[in-house]
Amino acid sequence: MNKIAFLEIAKNDSSVFFNNEARILESLIVQRKAVILSSNSIDCIIRVYTGIHNEIKVQKSVLLKHYHVNNNGEYESRDISRASLSEEKLINIALNICGKNYKGFVFVVCEDVYFLLQNGKFNEVVGSCLAKKKTYLNKKGLLQPVSEIKKVFDHFNVDCEHGTYYYDYFQDDGIIKKNILEKDLRNFLIDYLKSCMNTDVIHEYATNKWNDHEAVDIFLKDAYESAMIEVKFAFSENNYAGKTFYDLADRAKAGYFQLDKYAKSLIQDDEYVRCSYLYIFHMIEEKEDEVIEQLVEDIYISIEAGLSNDFKSQYESTCYNNMHKWAKPLKH
Repeated sequence: MNKIAFLEIAKNDSSVFFNNEARILESLIVQRKAVILSSNSIDCIIRVYTGIHNEIKVQKSVLLKHYHVNNNGEYESRDISRASLSEEKLINIALNICGKNYKGFVFVVCEDVYFLLQNGKFNEVVGSCLAKKKTYLNKKGLLQPVSEIKKVFDHFNVDCEHGTYYYDYFQDDGIIKKNILEKDLRNFLIDYLKSCMNTDVIHEYATNKWNDHEAVDIFLKDAYESAMIEVKFAFSENNYAGKTFYDLADRAKAGYFQLDKYAKSLIQDDEYVRCSYLYIFHMIEEKEDEVIEQLVEDIYISIEAGLSNDFKSQYESTCYNNMHKWAKPLKH
């Protein structure tokens, strides 16, 4: 949902690239639907954005839909018109919906047109930075190849720690929401990789042509090389509102054995993969990063003898995302 450019360029202009308005507008753009989102509070949008995001995903592409978030953090949606509209028409619709004197934010996305009205006026800073970003990425070489995947993981972790995603995954009390599953975090990472890598990012890539159910979580492929990533989620029971328990040792072992199986299948089919990674989102009570990493390293050592040379020739490393470090976004 985000670009590495946010992290790279922010060194020079953090006021532009580390703000919630730009991230919300960009997250709407990547869904490729026609949407008007309005509220007089960015914080209220953030709190209900998961629900809005999920509704947009199943929204018909031919329709323009308006989502309005009120001051109580509740939202309602309604169909406005067909999605094929000129920029002038979109502007008029946005102004008519909320009025020229509306004190708040109106995000508008439709095909190649996108903008933010703030207090009835165009937010030129946010609009121009997003409009120019793709060109900037290509010129500066910031769309990354497979060989730079570790750098992308590092940027992703920083973005999680400073982004606006907190309320998508956490309750107000800092507990992970009960509806969050391993696949939700996997999809979050996939969206990020799609936005900042100059590669094909394939979800659930079949590693065995005779068995469609054998598929790695994420497969990356560019003109020169490829990589695969298996994503796991582990946490202490008191950090999760749901009933399922994701134990660190169990999830790490499952990840290594799955990557081992995928590696053997791919080599049997004469498909070469440059590298493979286990990526672990974790939230373990009172455990430092170094302790978690050592625990997982010990798990790997304990099963290493049972892993194939096919796997060992590809396996690069295990990467971690400590969800304890995800900060609540600043309130407006």
